[in-house]
Amino acid sequence: MSSAFRGERLAIVGACFCWAIDNNLTRKVSESDPSQIAMLKGLSAGTVYLVIGLVMSTKATTISALTGAGILGFLSYGVSLTCFVLALRDLGTARTGAYFSAAPFIGVTLSLFSLHEAPDARRA
Repeated sequence: MSSAFRGERLAIVGACFCWAIDNNLTRKVSESDPSQIAMLKGLSAGTVYLVIGLVMSTKATTISALTGAGILGFLSYGVSLTCFVLALRDLGTARTGAYFSAAPFIGVTLSLFSLHEAPDARRA
């Protein structure tokens, strides 16, 4: 097994571990206003990612691109996180995590049907 492949596995395990910690910490504050939790998490993470992106980018960013990214972030992250926090209240951490972890598979399935494309087996 190559060291790059081993590093990818370690990165995946690390990401899952961090996601589990985030879910459990969010569960502890889930009785608060879900919109406020989503706003605070989104603004803090969004600011960090924006700074990283601006530092790493070699070309100027337009206001329209930043606006579009903000709207996309609000709809995809903000609304989703608000629903996630509401689910944490009623379902608990494990069940909510299990349900929300199915979302990427549903998204891939929907995109395959809506875009009429077949996955490339050579990229797997």
